[in-house]
Amino acid sequence: MKYIKEYKNFANILQAQGSYTTPTYCNVPLYKSSLNSLLFYAKTGYNIYVNSMEAKKQGWYSDQQWGQTSYNILRIAEERGAIFDIKGAEYCVERQSPVVFIGNHMSLIETLILPSIITLGGKGSFVLKESLTRYPAFHYIINTTHPIAVGRSNPREDLKAVLGGGKTNIENGHSVVIFPQSTRTTFFDEKEFNTLGAKLASKAGVPIVPLALKTDFMGNGTYIKDFGLLNPQKIVRFEFGKPIDSSKPKEAHKKVVSFIRERLNYWENL
Repeated sequence: MKYIKEYKNFANILQAQGSYTTPTYCNVPLYKSSLNSLLFYAKTGYNIYVNSMEAKKQGWYSDQQWGQTSYNILRIAEERGAIFDIKGAEYCVERQSPVVFIGNHMSLIETLILPSIITLGGKGSFVLKESLTRYPAFHYIINTTHPIAVGRSNPREDLKAVLGGGKTNIENGHSVVIFPQSTRTTFFDEKEFNTLGAKLASKAGVPIVPLALKTDFMGNGTYIKDFGLLNPQKIVRFEFGKPIDSSKPKEAHKKVVSFIRERLNYWENL
């Protein structure tokens, strides 16, 4: 892809500064429209298809390739008007051992973009819907990244899957990203934000890195949730917080909730 050199620059910026903001020359002032959104999904789909076929051919997919594929999508989004504001990345890229990333979940964009950041600090894996492991073409990539699949219909089975699969991944050197909500929402409902991530971190004996996300740049679709209109007037914000000790999971969970709530409130008032 044409963004290989740019991904190296992106990585260098995050490793040196811990933050990234879309350069003004990258941003095209666009408006919320079906055509703009269609172009984004078409280019993103092509990027995923090409790289998925490479993963299928290889039979595996490296973290570096996953990060590059993810960064390609970030650049496609910037070309469609997105402005990214990433902060606290030093807590991600400088990690010395696996961690559990716990964040709120607004849209599909964070799942697509996060690998470009987390893979800079080591191996990563996601807790995700089981249906994504069967997504056309995309499954060739995602199934090589040691995903922890949950059905979201049986909480007890999901708990077993996350605690078991997550602990195994962590023991094998993979950090785990979890969005402990029942569904994606543009608002933060603490009642729907469960303690599963904190329990996993505590069981595995690793720190938690809280992650606040404001990604309503990408809307949720009316008929197909993964495909909503883009709104370039909304800045895409990712912020990682300082690692939290997980030995007392209830207290750790409260700290994660507090961090996310504080950042969302701050962004809402900008």
